[in-house]
Amino acid sequence: MGYAIMSDGELVDWGVKSFKGKWTKEREHKILQIFQRLVIDYQVSGVAIKISRSAQRSKNLEHIYLLIRTSTKKKRLRLSELSIEDLKQSCSEAKNKQEIMNFLKRRFPELNKCPSSESYNDYLRQFEAIAGADF
Repeated sequence: MGYAIMSDGELVDWGVKSFKGKWTKEREHKILQIFQRLVIDYQVSGVAIKISRSAQRSKNLEHIYLLIRTSTKKKRLRLSELSIEDLKQSCSEAKNKQEIMNFLKRRFPELNKCPSSESYNDYLRQFEAIAGADF
C-alpha cells in the first residue's frame, strides 16, 4: 500500500507498507489499523485511493476499498477514488507510469533522493500515492 501525506501543497511523508503472505482477517485488520494510524498521526482531511481496473481486483481488495470508504465516511474525510488515467491526467497528461514518476520528481525534488532499492512495484506505488495526494 503506497501512501503520501501532503500539507499545503508540500509533500510531508510518503512510503509503502507491505503486507505479504496469505490473506487473513488479521492481515485485513492490520491494513485498516495502519490506514487509521496515518489518518490520526497526520490529522488528514482527505484521502485519495487508486482504484484498480475491475479485472485486476480481488474480493479481498474490494473489501479493503469498502473498509476505507466506511472509515473515511465515519471520520467525515473527503475521499477521492482515482484511476490510473486520473493520475496520468493530474501529471500533465503523462502517457505512462514512468512519465508520472518523472513529472513528480520534477515537482518534488526530494523524490530524486528516494532509494529505488525497493521492488519496482513498491517504488511505483509510492509515486501513485503521491500523484493521488496531489490530485
